[in-house]
Amino acid sequence: MAAGEDAFFVFFPVGAAARQHIVQRAGRASLPPHAQAFPRLRARGAISVDGTVENWWIWDSTGKRMVDELSPSERRLSSAEVLNDTALISRIETRWSPEDTA
Repeated sequence: MAAGEDAFFVFFPVGAAARQHIVQRAGRASLPPHAQAFPRLRARGAISVDGTVENWWIWDSTGKRMVDELSPSERRLSSAEVLNDTALISRIETRWSPEDTA
């Protein structure tokens, strides 16, 4: 997987999943050079009463900024979120893309 193209970035609680025997160590691999820096991510900002996202946060290694609408390239950014094993497996199996929830 590490040699393939990135589908998305995600935060996953590896330590907690290992303690619960959900995952186990299978080996060790270095991150490819393009994945070593903190990725640009997006996060929902204010959400209206009807569930509409009113603005977004764009995060990178230098900080964050708010935008009212996502640009086409920002729609492809991964969400800044922590996923459990069930959600992560679902996204991999369904070939989920960040654009699916932008």
